[in-house]
Amino acid sequence: MTARLVDELREQLAIYSAIHAAMTRWPEVSALAAEAEDPDDALQRLCSLLGVSELGARAILDMQLRRVTVLERERMAGRVRELEQELEQLENREA
Repeated sequence: MTARLVDELREQLAIYSAIHAAMTRWPEVSALAAEAEDPDDALQRLCSLLGVSELGARAILDMQLRRVTVLERERMAGRVRELEQELEQLENREA
């Protein structure tokens, strides 16, 4: 059960971290998306630009524009910190 929870937390962390990274570099991300040939091209370019997983890049491409607001960026950063702490606690418990 704990291993499954750790995997789920890692997946969530990959998604939230990717979205947070995109929010902090929004001008580059939006330009990249506008210049991409197709969604697959945008996906690969996001992975390269931000150093995120394909899962994270898909989450960026799927996010709504309202997520770029200052309040949402702060919420996203807070959630990233929460997930990192929770994951660290679970991993330390397993060790």
